[in-house]
Amino acid sequence: MSTKTNKSANELKELSALLRRLDQILERTQQVVKQERKTRPTSEATLKAEINSLIATKAQLNNKINRLKKICAKRKEEIKDWQEHFSNVPDLEKPIAKQQLNIEVSRRLKEISDKEEEIGRLYLEHNPLVGEIEFKKIQLEAFYAGAHLLPIEEDPRIKEILMKKERVLSQINKLT
Repeated sequence: MSTKTNKSANELKELSALLRRLDQILERTQQVVKQERKTRPTSEATLKAEINSLIATKAQLNNKINRLKKICAKRKEEIKDWQEHFSNVPDLEKPIAKQQLNIEVSRRLKEISDKEEEIGRLYLEHNPLVGEIEFKKIQLEAFYAGAHLLPIEEDPRIKEILMKKERVLSQINKLT
């Protein structure tokens, strides 16, 4: 087999694989569009209210996260202060000061650990909100554009996939 034939065969394989992926993407996108049509908001006001509610919830979570981070930073500063204090204690008082230092540092480290765990839980709530807000904004733009009034085949996302499929089929036809 010649190099040119091998290259054509490889291109044909790649284009066929791309065509299969586009078919899968088209099927999933059609399902998403159908679902959106079923659950589409009834008005601009509804969408805006949902977006504002999500933004408010995100802001509340941001405030809690920031407050907890400040507490952690303060406790870390306190640990440094205690360690500095210990380094300045006279040698005769070091054994007792060391016990107190350990108690104070342990208590603060536990509090920091608890706060950081809470911050992690809050981020688990926060991060999906970011995507949900963006999704609602896209829905609002689609609502403004009247996409929900178009037949599914006319949805811009579907049309774009179909155009890509046509280009791939055209390339396949040139190779065969």
